[in-house]
Amino acid sequence: MGKSLDKGDIVADLDEVWSRLLEVGEEIAESKWSNATSCPGWSIKDNFAHVIGTELSLLGMATPNSDQIDRSIVKNPIGEMNQQWIESMRGWSKREVLDKLAWVAKERKAAIEKMDQEEFMKLGPSPVGEAPYARFMQIRIFDCYMHEQDIRQAASLDFYDQGGAAEVSLHES
Repeated sequence: MGKSLDKGDIVADLDEVWSRLLEVGEEIAESKWSNATSCPGWSIKDNFAHVIGTELSLLGMATPNSDQIDRSIVKNPIGEMNQQWIESMRGWSKREVLDKLAWVAKERKAAIEKMDQEEFMKLGPSPVGEAPYARFMQIRIFDCYMHEQDIRQAASLDFYDQGGAAEVSLHES
């Protein structure tokens, strides 16, 4: 489990990792966005689309539906949802992807900040089974941080091991 279920810490760590993803995205030339990552079948752009799609889902937006997804890498319903979001952004430019990430990060941060403590600690589904929403957000920090590292590796950028998101992720692993 991560370092703290404190809402302030979790919001700060999510904001940190989303901001760094935006910085890394700006740094990488669009010509490299098709580089393969260590996530099977996913490019740099696909990793960004996955992060965006998950956060859009958490805002309550409906998952797109395409018959064009690569089902060979889909292992479960969450994997199918991921692929649907990725496919929906397939034709987007780097600028469109980064603008959407900036927008969804701002919206998600605001949504979490508006939650009262009871809502933030409410039990619900998460990747580790039923858990408080705060715990689910720790897992979001870990997921976003790990995809940042996937992106960095595929773009030949240095691993990033500083800050709260890195600390949460080290506790998670």
